[in-house]
Amino acid sequence: MPHTATAHEFLTAIRESRLLPDAVLEPYQADDDADKIRSRMLADRVLTPYQAKRLQTGRSKGFFLGGKYKLLDHLGSGGMGHVYLCEHLMLHRLVAVKVLHAVAAQAAGFTDRFFREARAVAQLDHPNIARVFDMDRVGSTPFMAMEYVDGSDLHSIVQRHGRLPIARAVHYVYQAACGLDHAHRAGLVHRDIKPANLLLERGGTLKVLDLGLARYFDDASRNHNLTAKYDDRRIIGTADFMAPEQSVDSSAVDIRADLYSLGCTLYFLLTAKLPFEEGNFTQKLLWHQLREPTSVKELRPDVPADVVAVLTRMMAKDPGVRFQTPAELMQILTPYSRPIAPPAAGEMPQTPAAAYRIGLTPPPAVRNGSPPVMSALPVPTSSVDTLASATSATHPTSGGATPPRSAYRRWLIFGTVQLLLLSLGVMAAWLIDRNSRAETTLPPVRRSAPAPSDPPEVLTGGGSTFVQKAMVQWKELYESAHHTHVEYATVGSGEGVQAVLDRKWDFCCTDAYLTPEQLEQGRLAGMNLIHVPLVHGAVVPTYNLREIRHGVRFSGPLLADIYLGRITRWNDPLLQQENPQIAMPDAAIAVVFRSDSSGTTNIWTDFLCKTSDAWRREIGDAATNTPKVWPTGVGARGNDSVAEQVNATYGAIGYVELTHTLGQPKLSIGHVRNRAGVHVQPTLNSVRAAAAAELQRQFPKDFRFNLTDGPAAGTYPIAGTTWAVFDAAHPDAEKRKSLLDFLDWVTHAGQAPATLIYYAPLPEELALLIEATLQRLRIAP
Repeated sequence: MPHTATAHEFLTAIRESRLLPDAVLEPYQADDDADKIRSRMLADRVLTPYQAKRLQTGRSKGFFLGGKYKLLDHLGSGGMGHVYLCEHLMLHRLVAVKVLHAVAAQAAGFTDRFFREARAVAQLDHPNIARVFDMDRVGSTPFMAMEYVDGSDLHSIVQRHGRLPIARAVHYVYQAACGLDHAHRAGLVHRDIKPANLLLERGGTLKVLDLGLARYFDDASRNHNLTAKYDDRRIIGTADFMAPEQSVDSSAVDIRADLYSLGCTLYFLLTAKLPFEEGNFTQKLLWHQLREPTSVKELRPDVPADVVAVLTRMMAKDPGVRFQTPAELMQILTPYSRPIAPPAAGEMPQTPAAAYRIGLTPPPAVRNGSPPVMSALPVPTSSVDTLASATSATHPTSGGATPPRSAYRRWLIFGTVQLLLLSLGVMAAWLIDRNSRAETTLPPVRRSAPAPSDPPEVLTGGGSTFVQKAMVQWKELYESAHHTHVEYATVGSGEGVQAVLDRKWDFCCTDAYLTPEQLEQGRLAGMNLIHVPLVHGAVVPTYNLREIRHGVRFSGPLLADIYLGRITRWNDPLLQQENPQIAMPDAAIAVVFRSDSSGTTNIWTDFLCKTSDAWRREIGDAATNTPKVWPTGVGARGNDSVAEQVNATYGAIGYVELTHTLGQPKLSIGHVRNRAGVHVQPTLNSVRAAAAAELQRQFPKDFRFNLTDGPAAGTYPIAGTTWAVFDAAHPDAEKRKSLLDFLDWVTHAGQAPATLIYYAPLPEELALLIEATLQRLRIAP
């Protein structure tokens, strides 16, 4: 039970706190009732409710920061620290002071990120961005002083009062775009735009705040290497408003990710609903990549068509379809730029800024000595848990009240099903509060070092470069929870298959299932070669044309003619006919192909063989569809090398697995006409549609199937599968068991992390069939 001070104790605590000089205290000395004294002081505004509550329990320390700022109220808390409403004692002005928690200040990267935010915002001066005035330390604890915005954030306004009028919602988004445009011109990307980070002041001006996750996009050196050092393998942002590409590589996003988040914000303001209401953190990341939200027209039929069109473009999955800069969005929203009426008083904090009396406390130079500093600032009850989530401290949501405590968030390892998460045995799932302001970090892998006498089982494998990025994730996650080490060499599918046939490796990964001749070779060597599908993906035509950043359309015959050397310029009449909406440039086509033995090439040329008579005639039938000598172009080994070659060559075209286009700024991805005559963009949905269509057929028991040129309208036609191939008759029983365990994990728990990097997961029906096969192999003699 907290101690309640007597009148004498209460006044003594005030004197010890140095909040008020004796001259201000004098009128209250005669009263001997502590409650009456406190009530009078609150009514006279010489104390704030925050100060009175702490003094009432006998706490007289911790009311000043660095001798320069007097604490008036506690506005919010997070894992990184706290935000206080303060009076600048020298300037007699109200400021919001963000204080990094002492524990966070000792954690790698937090202090550097804190200072980066302060420096980033300090260079900005715009009416739609909350300004930073000062940055300092108290001992080892840093803090920054920011503009105090006397208002409420848009999230709390919508939560308390419902969706906004259309004109008002769009006007606020226009103001936010103005602030982002200023930041963009300074070279900054925000990376955490959401309604809770848009603060509306009483006069109607909107302020963008909380640039704690911002980074420079035009000059990496200005990040002081922090993005590379501390953002590596981290998902930076808030799941409810995060752009699809941001969950793949937060360090590489540009301003178009902010515009996507701003689109999600507009959706929320218009509907009072999140784009994806259901699902845990990981699922929401997936939904932003895979699903379209419920139509805003369905939720609110009165939204005009032009606003729907703007919102649709802002929330496009493909960054190339979105508005490319805030300035472009501002131009479209110009009709909504005119000033509107200020917000209603009921939407604003109950205590306006004018209610705080300032100038009561003498400035530092006048006082004798310095008051105790930072010693009594409130600390989260579980600072370790909240620190781990790296949550930015919040700004006020309603007056001086502290926002409700959100559930503590714990580390979330990849996965969409709680049972799968538990099966990893790595870390507990985060309990994600959809309104929290978070920097969400993929958990550091917890490794249990085995005893020297018990070395881990080593599985050796290699092959497909198609599956390389997924394998990196699988290897790290699996090794962190199992006493197994996985070695994988990306040498191409063909070399991987040969290594297994030569008994050099325990398994290989291949994007082309084994031919009857290869299976027979293994049988004659006493091997029982098994195929296990691991993941699906898309082989995409990728090109480098600065004039066209999105969606050149191709067909199988066109791609075949390009790779046969028949079409040599981008403005060829046949290409122009396929792309009537685009003025194709008069530029030479530079063809890039895979020079190594490649399953990616097998998928690519299998599609060309199925769709082009010329390819079949000049190169071969479906069994021999990969040319030994390419008719034209230059070769490169591996998906990454092809992507780099195309990225470096204007006018180039190549084919790579979809994930290998990420991080190559000059690469664009083509849309391919499928058998139904529809030009389809390669996405997780369109690849999964191809797999689902194949499952409708009589599915082969040996899992050797083909996804190219599927018949359904929504299927991407150059889809493929990566298989693991291994010898089920391996003489080492322990090795065989370890491999079966690993493959079982990959085909179940391993699907979610692969999906986050743009591989399409196995359909559930297929995963069940694989599970039955692996179980049969476990019990086989």
